[in-house]
Amino acid sequence: MKNNFKPINNALANILKKYNLNDTYALEYLKKNWSAIDKTISIHSSPVAYKSEKKELKMKVKNPQWKNEFIKNKNALIQKLTKTFTQIEIKEIEFL
Repeated sequence: MKNNFKPINNALANILKKYNLNDTYALEYLKKNWSAIDKTISIHSSPVAYKSEKKELKMKVKNPQWKNEFIKNKNALIQKLTKTFTQIEIKEIEFL
């Protein structure tokens, strides 16, 4: 008897792509695991949107002072995000 089973991750990837849900899935993954990035970062910010075609993350920041800190350290933050969330490609961040 031939085994016709395919790995579930392939099926999930196909469904997400077919129904254009990759961005939604990535954002929900980021929200659920945001505390893994860094305690200070996760306390003062949260992910609110992700666009895979631009590889852009939009982050809501607690106040203007923290927004300035994040802007100053944007490249380091992108590196940290890329290292922490290896399956989501992030090349740009917009701070809200």
